[in-house]
Amino acid sequence: MRFNPPNEGLLPDENVVWARKQGMGPWIIFFLLFLVGGSMLICFAFAFSGTLLGMLATMLVLVGLFFLSRAFANTVRTKYFLTNKRII
Repeated sequence: MRFNPPNEGLLPDENVVWARKQGMGPWIIFFLLFLVGGSMLICFAFAFSGTLLGMLATMLVLVGLFFLSRAFANTVRTKYFLTNKRII
């Protein structure tokens, strides 16, 4: 059963008392630090270690950004509900 108040998912005689979306919190700061640190890692890897390690660092930073952005998207989509019968 899908939970999408107030249209569907509520039990009989159940009302939503409070609803809130998950906030971004420290995600933006963590994302920016990862982006700055990753770009510095890529620059240093290309400058001091050569093309092979530079490409490896680039791939690692891109994979990290993918997983970080996916976790951020899941956090932002999360909703919390307090009803008169349960906490969801």
